[in-house]
Amino acid sequence: MIFIVKIANGQVKPADNSSVHYRIIGFSIPEVKGASSYQFDISEGSTETTASFERGVFISKRVPVNKLVETMPAFSRKYVWRVTAFDKKNKQLSRTKIFAFETAYAPYIDTNIYKLQVIANNGHHSDMFIILDHSSVIYDMNGAPVWYLPDIPGRFQRDRRTRDLKLTKDGTFTILNDFGAFEIDYDGNVLWKAPDDGKVSGDTSERYHHEFTKLNNGNYLVAGYEKILVPVPSSFDSAKIPIDETIKKEGGKLLKRVDCGTIIMYNKEGEVIWSWKTSDHFTETDFFQNIMPDGTPNTNTHLNAVYFDEIRGYMYASFRDINTILKIEYPSGKVVRRYGKPLERLRDGTDRSPFKAQHACRISKDGQLYLFNNNTARTREVISTVTFFEEPSADGGTLKKIWEYPCNIDTYAAPGTASGGGVYMLSDSCVLASMGVEGRVFIVNYDKELLWNAVPRYKNDSGIWEVLPIYRAAYIESYKLMESVIFKNINKKELKK
Repeated sequence: MIFIVKIANGQVKPADNSSVHYRIIGFSIPEVKGASSYQFDISEGSTETTASFERGVFISKRVPVNKLVETMPAFSRKYVWRVTAFDKKNKQLSRTKIFAFETAYAPYIDTNIYKLQVIANNGHHSDMFIILDHSSVIYDMNGAPVWYLPDIPGRFQRDRRTRDLKLTKDGTFTILNDFGAFEIDYDGNVLWKAPDDGKVSGDTSERYHHEFTKLNNGNYLVAGYEKILVPVPSSFDSAKIPIDETIKKEGGKLLKRVDCGTIIMYNKEGEVIWSWKTSDHFTETDFFQNIMPDGTPNTNTHLNAVYFDEIRGYMYASFRDINTILKIEYPSGKVVRRYGKPLERLRDGTDRSPFKAQHACRISKDGQLYLFNNNTARTREVISTVTFFEEPSADGGTLKKIWEYPCNIDTYAAPGTASGGGVYMLSDSCVLASMGVEGRVFIVNYDKELLWNAVPRYKNDSGIWEVLPIYRAAYIESYKLMESVIFKNINKKELKK
């Protein structure tokens, strides 16, 4: 005799009659007393009759635990499933009812409108996943979408562009957008939100931007900016200062309003436990060193990346518009190294500087500084690179370039990018790089072999496929890790009921 057990909907994943925004599904039911195996049967369609259900089963797996991860064939489909429990003697103990769910539809996972065009794939990272931040979609290495973040008014909206969507060590995601800095789970539930209360900026908001990371110690690191007034140097030709709402005259001196970068560390309670301000360390010269071709100053230093080397105790802050990376001692906040050279009137190329308009500076596991070198001010007529440097061992030393990979890969995307870009070293020391607004995402090894290469695209109103811009691409390194992300949402006590 098979007993049909009644289970509360909250104890079943996916919940009965639910709609989910992913194809990689974590199936689970409460543990059955005395069971040594569970058979999961999954069928496509909406039927609830036993005979038609069994005729349509396309996945039937028996496993020793009460949960299973499987990939459904497509979005915008209906599926039904049930679980049968067996004891050690293969006797059937119980069987659930037939549960139903659907994989939802959204335009940005419709491959007739958006796609990740995979150009090269040698299979070395076949079970990895790529996260594109602007579109907030996760793809497998064949370019098939497996997860997307649904629009939630006031939280996540495609017209409020997302940046820096990435995985945390806890199996959650951090995400940054116009509504704030959030930690979310696989189902899109908000687990934590940065307070954005202006305690560091001294204003009504911290103006979060570019970088938001959950650290290994459980604290949160985010970039922001404050608005300050900077005196125009007396040596500077004031006629070159456009008179607008950012200019104030006080005591016979011109003051220029500047957006000045901040770095904030919060604990899980949302309390500021450490902060750092560019305004405490930069001088008037820093703000007026970036001179445009017409002679006017670009006073925005543009903090665009923050990386905390938790092992060695240093913070790295990248300033795009002054071609500079600061190495900051933690927790003192003292600037111990300054890398890069001021921009000159020659706007492109790095013949006089180790990097230009750089993004996403990071430290490798063996202590090397690496980054995405845009190698340009605001044009694409250059070759961007992924570059590794050895830091000097003594004060006054300079960076030593030890490895570089140029992005002039093929004709599917431009070789240089004017904005955005990212780099991550994978566990096997290969590098995942992304080219910002030029879209391209690729993996290369130390021998400079291109292992994987793709370009995200969208179909414009004329039906022509164009490059889909991103800010950064991140990753989930294996299917096994994806499983842990999925079951992060399931209460362990609930599974044992």
